[in-house]
Amino acid sequence: MSKQFNRMLVIMLFSGLALLVAGLVIRLARSTSAGSPTIFVSKARSASTSSRSKVKLVFSQWWQNELEANTLQTFIADFEKDHPNISVSLDTHSYTELEGIALTSTPLVADIIGIDPQWFYELLRYNQLESLDAYREAQEPSETEMFSLTDMDHQYDEWGVPLVSCIAPLFYNINVLRTAGFDRPPKTWSEVLSYAKAISKPAESRFGLAFALNPDYPQGITLDIYSWIWASGGTVLRDGRPNFTDRTVVNSLSFLNNLQANNFLSPDSFSKTRQQKLDEFASGRIGLMIAPSQDIEVLRRRLGEAGFGITTLPVSDTYTGKSMIGLSRWYACISSHSQYKSEAWTFLSFLSSRAAALADGAHAVPGTGIYPRDDTFYAKAYDIYENAEVTNELIGLPRTYTLETIVWEEVKNMFEGYQDAPTTAQMIQTRWESIGLSANLTP
Repeated sequence: MSKQFNRMLVIMLFSGLALLVAGLVIRLARSTSAGSPTIFVSKARSASTSSRSKVKLVFSQWWQNELEANTLQTFIADFEKDHPNISVSLDTHSYTELEGIALTSTPLVADIIGIDPQWFYELLRYNQLESLDAYREAQEPSETEMFSLTDMDHQYDEWGVPLVSCIAPLFYNINVLRTAGFDRPPKTWSEVLSYAKAISKPAESRFGLAFALNPDYPQGITLDIYSWIWASGGTVLRDGRPNFTDRTVVNSLSFLNNLQANNFLSPDSFSKTRQQKLDEFASGRIGLMIAPSQDIEVLRRRLGEAGFGITTLPVSDTYTGKSMIGLSRWYACISSHSQYKSEAWTFLSFLSSRAAALADGAHAVPGTGIYPRDDTFYAKAYDIYENAEVTNELIGLPRTYTLETIVWEEVKNMFEGYQDAPTTAQMIQTRWESIGLSANLTP
């Protein structure tokens, strides 16, 4: 009886030991899959994961709404064909929806996220992004060629891969200008005012220009307010501090207020969407507008090759320096909360290798610096880009949404006649300073 008891005791001890070892193995596997510490897996090793279950990545972005149909789906199909153990699920939002998701302390659900570089400050502040340095160092240089068109964002390349860039030139409706007696686009502010006066017939719902400042349009303030300031050498920041009371900025705001006061702007600027502005231009209800180079393709379909043109933004009559132009960018990043960081990097590397095709799908110039050389419009857009100084002062600033809301509110007060341009500039200056903007901002 005691021998049988001893045998049972030994069996129970061995069973308990086996369960303890199994538990440790499972716990170790779980901690490894959580992604800490980060270990780079090369492309070759990522592709040879046939023994593991299939990994599903989530890719959050707003880009699909800006691309030709099925552009991203085609990329993903090609990627999944070459990487059968990795699938990618598209999570598409509007720009403002994704901005609201990204700029909080709530951990990102997506493995890869497409961002506007203006979001970097808040994303890093909340530790939402994975550093890419270790992945790049472990990857063979020949495996993929990371695109970076300019030096303006290099301080953030540790956290993301720049994929597409886009400028916003001045578009002019050739028929509207000819009807008003002009055979070329305006080059200075005084010419803009002269053209707008000749074009504008409020009784016929025709105006010189249109602004699209709907709060849901993310580029509205940048295109229709900042662009005019930048073109004449103005800057809304100097040494990291607000610069709205600078004479060039005040003069720019005064010019914009003249357009509104003289009824040269299409009505409802502060609720107008990008699509409404585009429709007004295509239908001949406005003669001039600032718009992304992406709209070239849309207008070519609606107006034909000879129906419109693009040119450098007009500048102050006294300005003789180099024109500045804003440059919007698309970045792709890896979430620090992803459980599949090495697989996410594999997909990010693939996206980078397709950057030129991505820019083509977006009809963006300068895109990646590659464009149809024999296309008159794209060649002109690239020439505008090359002959201007590129800027985007909002990258690296905290609370960019709040800053733009302040500009929106104060310009609206100006346009509605409650304050003049100097007062508007001072109000923006004071409110931006209250945010705590200063030099050497770090998240």
